[in-house]
Amino acid sequence: MTNYKEASRLYRTLGWDVVAPSKPAPDSKKPAEVISKVFGRGNTATSEQMDFWEENYTDRNCLLKMPNGIIGIDVDHYWKKRKDGTWELKKGYDYLLEDIVRVGDLPPTYSSTSRGPQQYSRILFYKVESGIEFETQPYRDVELIQNHHRYACVWPSIHPDTGGEYKWYDPEGKECAPPQPAEISELPIEWYEPLLTSSRNPKKTQIKTSPHTGTSSHQAYSGSAEDWVDALDDSEMSFHMHLFWSQVDERATPHIGHDELLSVLGKLNHLQFNRGELGARRVFDLIIEIYLAHTNEINPMTELTNAIKYVAGKDFKSCQN
Repeated sequence: MTNYKEASRLYRTLGWDVVAPSKPAPDSKKPAEVISKVFGRGNTATSEQMDFWEENYTDRNCLLKMPNGIIGIDVDHYWKKRKDGTWELKKGYDYLLEDIVRVGDLPPTYSSTSRGPQQYSRILFYKVESGIEFETQPYRDVELIQNHHRYACVWPSIHPDTGGEYKWYDPEGKECAPPQPAEISELPIEWYEPLLTSSRNPKKTQIKTSPHTGTSSHQAYSGSAEDWVDALDDSEMSFHMHLFWSQVDERATPHIGHDELLSVLGKLNHLQFNRGELGARRVFDLIIEIYLAHTNEINPMTELTNAIKYVAGKDFKSCQN
């Protein structure tokens, strides 16, 4: 395995300003004890410091401080074991997806994870305007790594809990060598607002309007619910569609309430009509099976029809043109 010394020199050659060593396992995602005034606002490391670390901490994990103008969107989406032995499901991508549906897709970019390819859990790196400070935690289970906040544990580091090696992935999702900061994709300006606005209020991670109120700014879908359902792709599920199917199928509680019905149908609509994922009809059938079996609605089909019309909206109509 490439050690810290070799990896640090590579990162520095590529243009990463600060590469620091970690503590030994089991605290190998934390900075080494000798490091001070490196991470955080206004701090940095000199070339002489990093030369010393490379010679004296060769077997440690690599920690990258974000340069000015680079952020990492750290998405936690996995089962995590608590100290009391119970398990907690981190759902960062689900919370992030609420704004993906509203704002538009985050562009493909370089990412890092120890959990393998095609997983939602990863750090997505983006170029941003230098000097802007975003929210440190804009969504539940999502944190922004910035020049003044935290750092990224990256290849060839080993995750202390899973034992997996951190790897880099290119914008196509293929394993790759570490990128230069200049190669990283730019964050669209439309994403500045949701990442600058505090979302510690849990309302941010919920559908905020209802098709029953008539007060929503979301444009109502003018076609029939049947037309939308007929347009759902009925082929074999693509990877991300199958992942969504699994999330619906493995829900902790079978009941799907009003807001959650809007949420899961909205995600399904986005996956097919915005991202082109295959197999949406199979996920829709599963959603409806669970919904009808456990709903408390007096008129569930009316509720379902209204929800479909609401989530389809402008996205469905535009994809037909």
